[in-house]
Amino acid sequence: MPDNGRDGTRNEVSGSAANVVQGRDIGTVNIGVAPPPSAVPRQVPPPPRGFVDRQGPLARIGDLVDAVVAGQDRPGVVALRGMPGVGKSAFVRTVAARFGDRFVDGSLHVDFGPLRHRGGVAVGEVAGTMLRSLGVADQWIPPDLVGRADLCRTMTAEMNLLVVFDGVTQDAQVLPLLPASGRSLVVAASHLALPELIQDGAVEMKLAALDPTDAVALLSEMCPDGRIAAEPDHAAELAQLCGHLPLALRVAGGWLSTRPTWTVQRLLEEFDDTDPFDGLTGGAAINTMFDLAYDDLTDVGKQVYRMAGLLVGSHLHLEVVAALCDLPVKQVRRALDHLSQASLIEERPDRTYELHRLVQAHALRRSLEEDTEGDRTAALRRALRWWLARAVAADVAATGTQRLRVTDPAQLIGDVPVPAMSAKQALDWLENEHANLLGLMRACAEHGWHEPVWQLFEGLYAYYDNRQPLAAWSEAGELAVTAAHLSGNAAAEARARCQMARALQKRDEYAAAHRQLDVARTLAAELDDDERMFASTLDFTGNVHFAQGQYEQALDCFRRALTINEKLGRPRGIALQSWLAGRTLVELGRIDEALSLLASARRFIEHSDGRSLLPRIELTTAAALHAAGRTDEAEDAARSSLEQARELKLTAGEADACVLLARMARDRGDSAAEQQLLHRAEQAYATMGSPRAARIHARRQAGQ
Repeated sequence: MPDNGRDGTRNEVSGSAANVVQGRDIGTVNIGVAPPPSAVPRQVPPPPRGFVDRQGPLARIGDLVDAVVAGQDRPGVVALRGMPGVGKSAFVRTVAARFGDRFVDGSLHVDFGPLRHRGGVAVGEVAGTMLRSLGVADQWIPPDLVGRADLCRTMTAEMNLLVVFDGVTQDAQVLPLLPASGRSLVVAASHLALPELIQDGAVEMKLAALDPTDAVALLSEMCPDGRIAAEPDHAAELAQLCGHLPLALRVAGGWLSTRPTWTVQRLLEEFDDTDPFDGLTGGAAINTMFDLAYDDLTDVGKQVYRMAGLLVGSHLHLEVVAALCDLPVKQVRRALDHLSQASLIEERPDRTYELHRLVQAHALRRSLEEDTEGDRTAALRRALRWWLARAVAADVAATGTQRLRVTDPAQLIGDVPVPAMSAKQALDWLENEHANLLGLMRACAEHGWHEPVWQLFEGLYAYYDNRQPLAAWSEAGELAVTAAHLSGNAAAEARARCQMARALQKRDEYAAAHRQLDVARTLAAELDDDERMFASTLDFTGNVHFAQGQYEQALDCFRRALTINEKLGRPRGIALQSWLAGRTLVELGRIDEALSLLASARRFIEHSDGRSLLPRIELTTAAALHAAGRTDEAEDAARSSLEQARELKLTAGEADACVLLARMARDRGDSAAEQQLLHRAEQAYATMGSPRAARIHARRQAGQ
């Protein structure tokens, strides 16, 4: 077995996704296109059809909203508890719909249900998603949970914000993410008690099953043609058999609405109590209700329902379900519409679908009863092919075609239709699908399908390196390294170890990163005619040394990688390694050598697809010239960097160039120019949601 390279643990909550199947200096800034100013987030989905009652809890929420909007010392927090199927999600969505407009800074929504895996959730990843929703650009999001939680509190300190956490199972999922403002309200919904949250001042609310009158009213909302009112006694009995639980009542009412000739009494005659449903109150009746709704589906509808039950994730794409079923998309869309009408599946505003966990459990049970293991395996392989093709296409859209990859992307995409995407759209897609993709990696590993595990990891690398969900990145890396080793693919194993080492570097686990890279270099050195892979292992190794401040070792790695790229005649690789080596020489104070390499990098980048490197090269050149006392030349290089960054719309590059130019203006005693440049830098950082904007503002106010 391979060495997974872990030499310790971090104070993080690990695991980050759903199951599928049960720099140091100005020259190292990661420059990227800043997003446009974001709209006020309104993330909580709309409430479902036919929401009834809950007037008491809603009135208590209303009182809390009045208090937090008026302002208080700390945020308002509600710990909402209720059994599965009792309507917690519908309640919190109704809260947002009713009171959301009183929170001028918007509403955030996190559903922990799809993120659970083996008892843990990557809270740091959730914090990163929240920060992006608040307008913080990727390059300013700290890599660890502590840093992200601190930044969340900083960003929310003055906000009037509603935050909804659904599917909570641990206090630790919520406590680090509480906003700092006393004008914000948090609602955390769970089927468990949350004692630490309550001890910290949260108001506990218990959501019980509906009372009999409201349960019948919900049946009437779902079947509004008068039959419920015409049979009040039978309707009350039906509501009781459903445990007065909104989920089961919706299914019962929805089922009746699609069978207009049935009476409520006839439906009751279909019930029996021979099949308990996980000990849930009213479980036998609920399970029978799901069976009745299932039996009423067409053959295609039944197949779609069973296949959807194989996947436990945050959402389902129409195309994935079609791939699972091996059916045309139009036919599957019609079946999903019927499932939605029967309240067995919910269509989301983004045109994806989700199943309540109780419904998913029922669908999986029917698949286990009716489909063979071979049927389920073939279905999962078809879904895997779709997800892998889309992930690889997104990776190419995000990073281009020239990046080193073990498998040709065209081979993996094949004839799967993939949309055109910008780099940002591609990264957003990978983030939205990350829960499903990581869950798919786990499922493939459990099935012994080794090759797609490391292929999915390679497809996710652009997302991991840009948005850095470190706990998930590390878990995925371990899966990929093991899978590549077991598949006997030395190139894939070397690549997976390099990419996992990057995650370990970001966690400051340098010894573990070096262990991964030691094995990667050995594997790469043994590959026939693949010097590019060996050069890549040197690149990753050099970056770990640089992060440790071991500049001589880093320089040796970058120079060796440069020699290989020169031999292979790869302009982008030559430019990149020349810049990395030049940046390192600046740290070593060897300015003349640095300037020579940076000039070489500039020449070679003009003959490659790496124009985004130019501002970094120029900025590092400016810093080197400034350190050498060549003031005029340094200012020219910094202004060149600024112009190039502006041309490429690299907002971070513009901001960094303005900061260096402001330092130069201060050195020559031009305070007016310094203030003007700092103001431009502050505006640019603010556009990206960077905390550096506040520091620049304080510096300007102090007149430093």
